[in-house]
Formats: sequence, structure tokens, C-alpha cells
Amino acid sequence: MSSYSSRLEKHLKNQAKQIRKDTELSHSTALEQAAIEFGFSGWKQARAHMAWVESHIPVALADLPSITTELARSLSSRK
Repeated sequence: MSSYSSRLEKHLKNQAKQIRKDTELSHSTALEQAAIEFGFSGWKQARAHMAWVESHIPVALADLPSITTELARSLSSRK
């Protein structure tokens, strides 16, 4: 799990714990509410987003050197 996904999951779970502490909602309902308050349609969408990110990070990391080289060339050609 990437740093982004693990931090997002930890944040949402911490928010859910706070919601549970403040209300008498079940754990799953608190997770749903935390995800909704964060901007997702629910916990299922938040998990799908994390999975999507996990699948795209390796591709982005693989492309990063060539993109950096191309941008460096572009910047060095500017006056």
C-alpha cells in the first residue's frame, strides 16, 4: 500500500473512531460517514479510489525519469 493510500485509510478510520465516540453509530456506519464527509460517496468508493491509486503509482514512477528529462530539456531551451 502506498503512503498516500495508507495515510488516507488511517485518516478515515481515525475520523470514524471520533464519530463513534461522539455518537452511537456502528463501526461500518461511522466509516461510511467519515468517507462521505471527506468527499466520497461512501466507504466503498474510498476503497476503490485507494485501489485505483495503487494501480497507477508504479506507472507514474516508471514514467517519472523520462518526464523529468523532457521537462529539463524544455526549460533549458527557454530564454
